[in-house]
Order: sequence, then structure tokens, then C-alpha cells
Amino acid sequence: MKGESNKRIRALVSETGAEVRTVSEDQMSVFAPTREVLEDLLGRVESILQEEEENEEFEVGAIYPVVVKDVRDYGLIVELAPGVDILLHKSQMSHKFIIHPSELGVTVGQTINVKYYGRDPVTQRHHISRKALLSPPAQDSGSTVVQTLLDSFTSTSPHTDKHSKS
Repeated sequence: MKGESNKRIRALVSETGAEVRTVSEDQMSVFAPTREVLEDLLGRVESILQEEEENEEFEVGAIYPVVVKDVRDYGLIVELAPGVDILLHKSQMSHKFIIHPSELGVTVGQTINVKYYGRDPVTQRHHISRKALLSPPAQDSGSTVVQTLLDSFTSTSPHTDKHSKS
């Protein structure tokens, strides 16, 4: 179970007065005050888990519109799909270095496009990038000067004045 689904299920358990105990890694026991409460709870949990499963079908390399839910110091919390809120780290927002996401004028409620890169196999976190959809910045004059100097060194012949006698 992922974070958001886990929160929703815990809230349901608390709301109904039910009790959940872990039996094994993939099995739990649920105790409820009445049979009706138990059946209702299990139906609602199944619905949450089904929704989670449907949301797992993201295509690597696809471009998705996401809604900005929160602006934080380290990036944006965006909604990739209903119930799937993830982090768009500030390093993946722009080609230029930014101190805070607000520098880009992004606001809560705004829709932006991101490229989906899949899930980390260890942490199970989704990876997305807005930067991957933006054109790379033009070279500034400082890097052009450096490149020109590098080109001038590599274009000189390696035989200059080594073999000539005066």
C-alpha cells in the first residue's frame, strides 16, 4: 500500500471503530463491532486498493499534465493522478539553478506538463521531470570563449616547431 491509500484506510478504520492486526507480510485480520460495519469497511478498502492499482499504470517516457498541490522549499507536490501526489524536485524544474520553486512563477492549482521516468525499485517513488521538456539554455559568452580557446589548442598541429631546426 502506498502512503495516500494507507492514510485513507487508517482513517476508515478509525472512523468505524474497527481493529486491524497484521498476520503476515501480505495478510491482515480485521475486527469490526458488527458484521455490517465489517462488510462496509472491506468494500471501501477494496475500492481504495482498486483505485491505487489503476493509478499504477503510468507509461515511462510519457508526458503527463499534473496539478500543483503545494509549493515547498525543495520542490512542488503535484498530483499525477487522483490520490497520487508526488514530488517534483526543484532540480527537475528548470535547466537553471533555482533556490526556491517560486522563482519560476508556479502557483498552487496550476497545471504543468512533466515527463514520467518510472519508479525507483527500492523506494517505490515516482520520478518526473519538467526540465526534460524544456529547451536547453543557449550557451553564454563565457562558455563560448572557453570553447573557442579549447578549439584553438586542438586545431594546432602537434608537429609545430618540434622537428624544425633553426
